[in-house]
Amino acid sequence: MSMRRGWVLLTVVGLLAAGPVVWAAIRQVRQQSEAMELVRRAATAHRRVSYSGELSWRRGRWERPVYVAHDAESGRTLYGWSVLWSYVASRPSTKAPDPVAWCRSIDALERNYRAEERATSRYLDRPVRLIRLEPRYEARPVVELTVDVETDLPLKVTTYHQDGSLGNVVAFRKIKFGPQAVKTRVPRHGRSRSIPLDRILDAVSFEPLSPAYLPQGFLLHECRVSGVSVRKLTFVYTDGISRLELTQGVIPTPAQMETEYVLRYGRWRARRRMRRYHAECKRALVQSDGSESGKITAKRRRHGRYQTYQLIVGNLDIELRSPANLPTEESARVLRSLRVR
Repeated sequence: MSMRRGWVLLTVVGLLAAGPVVWAAIRQVRQQSEAMELVRRAATAHRRVSYSGELSWRRGRWERPVYVAHDAESGRTLYGWSVLWSYVASRPSTKAPDPVAWCRSIDALERNYRAEERATSRYLDRPVRLIRLEPRYEARPVVELTVDVETDLPLKVTTYHQDGSLGNVVAFRKIKFGPQAVKTRVPRHGRSRSIPLDRILDAVSFEPLSPAYLPQGFLLHECRVSGVSVRKLTFVYTDGISRLELTQGVIPTPAQMETEYVLRYGRWRARRRMRRYHAECKRALVQSDGSESGKITAKRRRHGRYQTYQLIVGNLDIELRSPANLPTEESARVLRSLRVR
């Protein structure tokens, strides 16, 4: 009896000792769940909130502002760099310095990042929440969201490198909430558009290649086709925030490219485009001198937050666009794993 009583006492003591640890773990899970719910609302706020204002990038200093107007009902978003240069997107676009377009897939985001609500503050004279997103895998950005308390709209998105150094900032510099009239514009001829996977072979005249290997956490998010007579196919992969883009198309002749440019831009602009195209052709994108017979070599270039790899496989011109902080070997593994779908 005394031995049983001793085991009972030990069990009770163990539970009492472990209690604070268990409750701390439960509290942490609950806090992360609540923070992720805030992230989900921030990622979808543009579906509920209309607004206008000015956007900008900051790379050392704030760059020239871009005007934005977003209509939540239609989803249309107008971006204006000047009186003569503007376009309308069907949703917030990553081509502009738009903090609203920070999330590419909420499902992928939840798998690949942990959320933590840090503090409350003020931005543009509005109360905001600060939410930090920590990646589960290496070589991914740490992201801090500055989210408007009233509307859940992200007003600023700051990314940091793994070593803690500042990566990039996209933010509103001015904002006004309220209904916006964003008119539909006739899409540019040959503009990129999303297509279902089972319609790929109807949209292009070649057998596309896709990677058998992807960096951890990346999922196929979208397939896009562009061009009129010279078609290109782009697979978009994302971990929720970062993205990989694999673009491919049959190598065109100069005559085919000239026809493409005339159809898309008109004869006057096509001449300028062709001059640029000829200049690009003179630069060797595939370095074959000194390589082994049959060996394929990719040309790597760095463009700000991204790096591109260009190569030719058979009759296909292929470009992989990946985040600059993704290790080169990871991008190389993606290219080496290309197979016919």
